[in-house]
Amino acid sequence: MKQDAINPQQSLFIDYAKGLGILLVVIGHYNWQADAVYTPYLFHMPLFFILGGLVLRPYADERRWARKWLRSYPLYYVVWYTVIGLITLALTSLFDTRIVLYLGQGWDIFAMPLRGNSHANSLFMIGWFLVSYALVSGAFRIMVSRGRGRINRYYLLLATVVLAYLASEYLAPAFHAERLWYRNVLVQLAVGSMYMAFGYALRPWLDKLASFNLMASCWIVLATIVALGWVTPLGMSWSEYPDGFVLHTLSAVLGSVGLLSLCYLLSQAKPQASLQLLGRYSKDIMTLHLLMFVLLDILFASMGLLQMSYISALHHWVSPKVCWLYLLVGSVAPIAVRMAIDSAKRAIKQRTQQSAECAVSSA
Repeated sequence: MKQDAINPQQSLFIDYAKGLGILLVVIGHYNWQADAVYTPYLFHMPLFFILGGLVLRPYADERRWARKWLRSYPLYYVVWYTVIGLITLALTSLFDTRIVLYLGQGWDIFAMPLRGNSHANSLFMIGWFLVSYALVSGAFRIMVSRGRGRINRYYLLLATVVLAYLASEYLAPAFHAERLWYRNVLVQLAVGSMYMAFGYALRPWLDKLASFNLMASCWIVLATIVALGWVTPLGMSWSEYPDGFVLHTLSAVLGSVGLLSLCYLLSQAKPQASLQLLGRYSKDIMTLHLLMFVLLDILFASMGLLQMSYISALHHWVSPKVCWLYLLVGSVAPIAVRMAIDSAKRAIKQRTQQSAECAVSSA
C-alpha cells in the first residue's frame, strides 16, 4: 500500500481542501438563502466525504484504530451535543430568539439526536454530518483493511453509485412521505458512501488534479448547468434531491473536483498558513461555528443593532459592514476553543505526571 501513502505536499493539499471546504460551510450558514441557486450547498457536504475517501488507508492495529474512532466520533458527538445543548438551553432561557431546542423527555432524550437528525438543537444541526461521516468512514476503513488487495476501488465505486441511486430516487421520497427518521439516515449513508468511494477511486490519480484546465472546465460546466436552471442545491441532511440523482451527483462532483484542483495548485505555490490552519481545525469549526454566529448575533441585539426575535441558527445580521466579522468569529473562535481545551489537557497531564513522579520519589 506504499503507493497510497500521502506525501507532505499532498498532505498540505488535503489541509487546503478541508480549509476551503469548511470556509464554504461557514459562508453558506452565514448568508443562508433557501431559494438561492449558485451556493456552497451545491457540493460542500459531498466534498468532505470525497476527502475522506482520498485519505482512506488500511489501519495497522484494529484495536488502536477502534479506540481512536470511538474518541473521535461517538464520544466527541456526545460531549458536544451535551455542551452545546446546555449552552443553547441557557440562551433560550435568557433571550427571546428563534433558536430551536427540544432535547426530549424521559428515555426519549437518548433517541432524540437520531430521531431529530440532530436538528432538535438547531445550534448543533451539523451533528447529522458527524453521525453519517463516522458510520461511512468507519465501515470503509474496516472493509479496506480486511480486504487488503482484494477490493477493486472502481467496482466499489460502481456498487455505491447504484446504492446511492436507489436511495435518492426511491428511499428519499419514501422518507418524505412518512418522515420515518431511519430512512433519512439510510439515504445519508448511501449517498455519503458513494462520494467516499469516489474519493477512494480518485486516490491513484491525485497528481492529475494539479491542472488549471481541469479546474476551469469543472467550474465552467457547473456554472453553465446552474445558469440554465438545471440544478438547485441538494440537501444531504434531509435527503433532498429535487433535480434527480444524475444532476445532483454531477454538480457535486464538478464543484468538488474544481475545488480540489484549485487546492492542489495552491499547494504547489507558497504555503498559506491560515488556510492550512482552517483545514487542520475543520472539525471544530464545523461543530462550533453556528454557536459563535448566534453569540455574535446576541451581542449585536443587546447593542440595539439587531432584533433579538430575528436570530436563529441560520438567520444573522447579513451586511457588508459586518460580514467579515461573522466569518472571522465563525472560523477563528472555534480554533481558539480547541487550542484552549488542548492546552488544558496538556496542563492536567503534566500535573498528573509530576504528582506520580513525586509519589514515586517519596516512596
